[in-house]
Amino acid sequence: MMRGGFLTLAVCGATLAWSGTALAAPPVILSVGHQARHPVVVFSAPKSDHVVIEMATKPDRGTDGSFFSENQVEFDLMTDSEIAAGRWLSESQINPGTYYVLVRASPDFDLCYLDDGSYDPSCADGYSSMARLVVPKPPIRYVVGATRQTYSATVTLRISATPLGERLPYRAAT
Repeated sequence: MMRGGFLTLAVCGATLAWSGTALAAPPVILSVGHQARHPVVVFSAPKSDHVVIEMATKPDRGTDGSFFSENQVEFDLMTDSEIAAGRWLSESQINPGTYYVLVRASPDFDLCYLDDGSYDPSCADGYSSMARLVVPKPPIRYVVGATRQTYSATVTLRISATPLGERLPYRAAT
């Protein structure tokens, strides 16, 4: 039976009340950044026991709130220590570009559902607001060299560049 936003069930003579997630606060992303292209997210998800980071190349989301799978580049279930610290550091480097980040939290039912059947509204539940992470391209590093053959008038010139995955043509002018 539904009464005033609460669902009340009678089970074997006991009454259970379920308030859903309407009273819960969503988790909050406090900052996003990167350390040498390893994404870092600082967040707040009080009294949560399951927290997931989602990162995608486009902000498009399905009806369940998650990013479209074809755009996801990261989906990571956090450890208890990461949840307690409120900080996540990816073990994977990402390429330069623009990414979108979400935090999804599920409440710890032992902490959030109180003895009187009410729900603690300080518990995080649901999706955070979306945050944008921009990883800039690092500067191109050039290495040049020249070798002169002692037995001829030939000079060999070498140039190499590390533009992080981009294949670009280079031409040496004489």
